[in-house]
Amino acid sequence: MKYIVDTFSKQKELFKLKKIYVYILFSFCAVAFIVHFVYSMEYGSYTATEIKELLVISPDVGYKLYYYIQHSGLYVLLYIFLIFIIPNLYIINFISQKNNNFTNFQITRLGYKYNMEIETFFIFLSTFIYVVLLNIFICVIIHVFYFQFQNSFYNDAVYDMTRMICSNQLLNIIIYILLSSIGYGLFASLIYNMQVFVKNTYVFRGLGLILGILLYTLPAIVASSISIYFFRLFIGSLYLPYILNPGIVYMPAIESSPLLLFLLGIIMYSVLCLFLMKLRFIKEYKNE
Repeated sequence: MKYIVDTFSKQKELFKLKKIYVYILFSFCAVAFIVHFVYSMEYGSYTATEIKELLVISPDVGYKLYYYIQHSGLYVLLYIFLIFIIPNLYIINFISQKNNNFTNFQITRLGYKYNMEIETFFIFLSTFIYVVLLNIFICVIIHVFYFQFQNSFYNDAVYDMTRMICSNQLLNIIIYILLSSIGYGLFASLIYNMQVFVKNTYVFRGLGLILGILLYTLPAIVASSISIYFFRLFIGSLYLPYILNPGIVYMPAIESSPLLLFLLGIIMYSVLCLFLMKLRFIKEYKNE
């Protein structure tokens, strides 16, 4: 209970900063632009009559548009935006406070290890909520301004594009939002604990973008060159889209269940995060 109380006390402190609201407002505006951009690319050339015919032929077109936006292999805008904005939204404030020795009293009061755990959990929880809200906002924009969502079962076109987690499309999109938000929360926690190696706040602002691109490309390149499936799966589990876009983006070299690949990715990134936390505790706290 104390763990939760201390986490939410940090949230109250953070939301006193006006620039957080600026970042959040900017995020919603940027997401609205991304939705309209992807819609224009996919359906902008359609006339009003053709749109009506499309809705008759394919009533699940709203789901397609949502997955087009999420699919970093087709439209990378949302992926790039999120991996860039996440370190600048919450993490950079903690790094700046620490570099300016504003957290010394808090560390003394809570203890080094406990304070580190609280901050990491806060980063995870805040990022999870942020990504959930952004995804809900995307769904609302699509439903109100473009295509209405209907509670239906998949057709072959949607299934081929998404490798859906379950056959009910409405339930699938809810599960996807939750899993993707967990993935982004874990990615943010990993970035935050990279401070054991990176101290400069300006470098930290671009760290999410750098890591996001590297973890998108390197595991795919390395895994595809390995012939033994077990080792290919082990390296491939570091493929970042497995936890950020579960069931949508995948590597042809690894064929498996989207949920299994998501679970493997979560385990791998959780181990990495815990390892970095251990390094931080040894390097920053025990040596003081």
